[in-house]
Amino acid sequence: MTFYHRRVNYRLAAHYLTILSLSVLWGCSTAQKISLAPQIPLLPPQSLGQHWQLTQSVILYIDANGVDASSAKNHGSGEAIPGAPLSLLVAWSISERGLDVVGLTPSGQTLMTLGYDGEQFFEDYSPQLPTALPGRQILAQLQLSYWPLDVINQRLKPSPWRLITSKDTRDLYLGKRKILNIHITPPDKVTGTGEIIEITNTILHSRLIIKTLERTILP
Repeated sequence: MTFYHRRVNYRLAAHYLTILSLSVLWGCSTAQKISLAPQIPLLPPQSLGQHWQLTQSVILYIDANGVDASSAKNHGSGEAIPGAPLSLLVAWSISERGLDVVGLTPSGQTLMTLGYDGEQFFEDYSPQLPTALPGRQILAQLQLSYWPLDVINQRLKPSPWRLITSKDTRDLYLGKRKILNIHITPPDKVTGTGEIIEITNTILHSRLIIKTLERTILP
């Protein structure tokens, strides 16, 4: 793959990730203005109750014809979504200082850095990206996948968002409309490997597959 094609691919990846993250904020109609949509509350980093560092591969599948919310349907975790996948690497850590996230190209170039210490949110983006990603929403989805359910529910209680859970599944609703389906394949109890998180956006016909490549416990 040439440098030109790699650059085009990551411009497309950034574009689709922007649409994916922003679509989480859309309520009952895709015509709503983003500025009027409620934000998903961020959670105190320390409330995870663990300190670790993860390296993950992130693959995005998106159906370019599925942006129309009126025809959206929920793709199950085992169902393929049309369109060529786009890949990124993500490294993130949680410690006493807070939550830090770095998004990388497969060659190791930094595309974004995000941070949250429980009070302030920080973000920085590479000039390679055509537009800044909505990092706050990216962090929120990460926390919805990993943080304890009682912590999430307590934080969402005063908001219009609500989480409905079943075994290995977390569904995020805005009012009565399901926006995200999060399916979690837990790691092997012996090796600690094999964890997979699939986040399906029911409005956009899109799916993120996040595979944990390495997990390190921090002091």
